[in-house]
Amino acid sequence: MNRQKWKRIEKILDQALCFKSLNEQKQFILKATKQHPTLRIELKDLLHAIHAAQQVGFMED
Repeated sequence: MNRQKWKRIEKILDQALCFKSLNEQKQFILKATKQHPTLRIELKDLLHAIHAAQQVGFMED
């Protein structure tokens, strides 16, 4: 993955995570990536990984 694509993913993901619910986050990603289905898939995968890690307490004290 090139640096420019990663920066774009990071920006959209950071914005999506500002929403409280997973559904709101998914809707934001859908709107932000309307023209880029491949990017949408990558972002949804990352979002699900983040939520899965939170559910099992990964990286909590």
